[in-house]
Amino acid sequence: MEIIGKPHTRVEALDILTGKAKYTGDVMLPGMLYSRLLRSSKARAKITNVDVGKAEEMPGVKAVYVLPKEQVNYQGDIIAAVAAETEDIAEDAMRAIEVDYEELNHVVNVDMAMRSNATQIREGGNLSRPRTSERGSVEEGFSQADKIVEAEYSTQFELHQPLETHGQMVHWKDDEILYYKTTQGVQSARDAIVRELRREYPDENISSNNVRVVTNFFGGGFGSKLGANNFVAVTARLSKITNAPVKMILNRYEESLDTGNRPNSVQKYKIGVKNDGTLTAIELEAHGSGGISSGNDNLTTPTNEMYTCPNTRTTVGSVYINAGNKKPTRAPGYPQAFFGFECLMDEAADAIGMDPLELRKKNYADKSAGGTGRPYTSNGLMQCYEIGAEKIGWSRRNKTPGSDSGVKKRGMGMADLQWGGGGYAGAVIEVDIFKDGTVNVRNGSQDIGTGTKTIMAQVAAEELGLEIKDINVQIGDSNFPPGIQSGGSNTAASVCPAVRNGALEALRKLYPIVASRFNVDPEELESVKGRIQVKDKENIGMYFKEAAALMPENKVMGEGRRAPNPREYAGATFGVHFCEVEVDTETGLVKVLKAAAVHDSGRIINPLTAHNQVVGGVNQAVDYALTAERIMDNYTGCVTNPNLLDYKVITAMDVPEIDVFFVDIVDPYWNNLGMKGLGEPPRIALAAAVANAIYNATGVRFRDIPITPDKILEGLAARKEGGS
Repeated sequence: MEIIGKPHTRVEALDILTGKAKYTGDVMLPGMLYSRLLRSSKARAKITNVDVGKAEEMPGVKAVYVLPKEQVNYQGDIIAAVAAETEDIAEDAMRAIEVDYEELNHVVNVDMAMRSNATQIREGGNLSRPRTSERGSVEEGFSQADKIVEAEYSTQFELHQPLETHGQMVHWKDDEILYYKTTQGVQSARDAIVRELRREYPDENISSNNVRVVTNFFGGGFGSKLGANNFVAVTARLSKITNAPVKMILNRYEESLDTGNRPNSVQKYKIGVKNDGTLTAIELEAHGSGGISSGNDNLTTPTNEMYTCPNTRTTVGSVYINAGNKKPTRAPGYPQAFFGFECLMDEAADAIGMDPLELRKKNYADKSAGGTGRPYTSNGLMQCYEIGAEKIGWSRRNKTPGSDSGVKKRGMGMADLQWGGGGYAGAVIEVDIFKDGTVNVRNGSQDIGTGTKTIMAQVAAEELGLEIKDINVQIGDSNFPPGIQSGGSNTAASVCPAVRNGALEALRKLYPIVASRFNVDPEELESVKGRIQVKDKENIGMYFKEAAALMPENKVMGEGRRAPNPREYAGATFGVHFCEVEVDTETGLVKVLKAAAVHDSGRIINPLTAHNQVVGGVNQAVDYALTAERIMDNYTGCVTNPNLLDYKVITAMDVPEIDVFFVDIVDPYWNNLGMKGLGEPPRIALAAAVANAIYNATGVRFRDIPITPDKILEGLAARKEGGS
């Protein structure tokens, strides 16, 4: 292939670099107003009165709206909204609203919420009913084991913190409602908005035909911007009241309180293993909290799917506290689950004296270990092992953990990953070839910074025999043909196969016009390097633009769809992350020196954008392992670090050397391009690899993340005193 598989810069890169790109916050409409939201300062309280008199009297204020709610259940819960002529007036008006509360007992600590005497914050209690699933007999499996390892792992609440905060511009004019919105799916957001507005306005004619959502450029979301949000109807109401466009852009404080979180988790594991490394049984009891929403998503996946083990049992539940709702966070549930499970695998290897890499190889699964038992369409995990071990220098790792001398100790660790994202049917692509030779590719999907527009252009250019610059990709508008929301590592593997089919269909409509000129059958033609020519006869043909000029109509259009996934196979992406760390035993500081990230994501369409995806995911995993955590005050029920100063994401000074490798196996069954997903997988494994590397460096296990300096020093002190 000439274009697919080659590195190409993003087609919109120049617009982004020069400021030509217009994000949602840059959109300006004539007569627009600015909106601000009044949010609860209490973790849980009844609202006894809301006085908006002072706000309504302020010059420049055009509307004040109080939400019809009697109680707030977390700090940041929306109470009222204002629309004004300037941002400053809107801010002042919002602050002028006076709220009287009757404070209620709250609980923001998960352990406290689980106590029998805890304040019950919702009907039905703080705990969900646990769900249990079982394969085989864990009792029989444990009876066959030579060693049994039990351990408990815990992970923190994490915030998305995209650089672009949530926001939208809404213009409700007559029967048409236009949203410029920060969203990962313009059509899924539109559908959610329609449902919400129908509830708010049952007598209005609201449907997907008169609600339009546009996202021209996007500044990151990591799952928090999937679907709609809890202020879509508020902004629309203000626009309807004022008969003007209304813009609402959240600040960082609001972003930190009320746009979602990655739930925490507590995972209690028991694993049985024979001396030769064969896994005999795995048992998991786990719970997580998503705030006032459930929080146990996907915690069971590695137990049930990652390795071959005939006997598993999992029991999971949710804990509810007075904090904002969860939202999908890059690889929902998987970083939590794989942190616990992949650390457990290292502990099992240590118990039988086996290299952790060899234990994983021993239990490699070539088919879905879950209930389906179907073979995978492809699985390059074994190749990932070999590449990663060589690149990190696995043979140099400390054979005895903690044996490295000196104040600053180094160690190596590893962890596997699996993710199901591989795309699905549903997207419809329209490929237009116009009479002047230009080409448009149109679909209602969204580029969330991953390079979707670029790889769509690559696939179209490859099939049409053109260059990337010849392809104009149009996405990010809900009025375009059906797309998918950008999440779950599904976008590229869903739309690109459809792009290929759409391009081929467009050529099938153009070829007969050219074939008649050369007295050949259309099947004898090919489009190569800007020419449509007879196969094996390069001298018989014409330039693509000349061929397009022969069309009797203004254009031909090819419609492309993706075939459904094969039912007889299971599809998954795989990978392994290795890393080397340095632990300062005097300060407790941990530095990730190097990471080797190896992935099987099928055919790689663009190595450059794929490389960027992995680097970004690894960096997010570093701060998940070491620094990032939402912290709440038990007494006030408030978040103590709702900003980028106190919520610690890593900076350029903390970024390790990152080597990225792809096994680049063309998947033979999943779709017509042999590609799979990549967005989520780089986020899954590294936290466990870091924890395992810290053990290799220090000889001390750290089972709770983030692994902060105080935890390092406490662990080292305990070991020195004879603790474990």
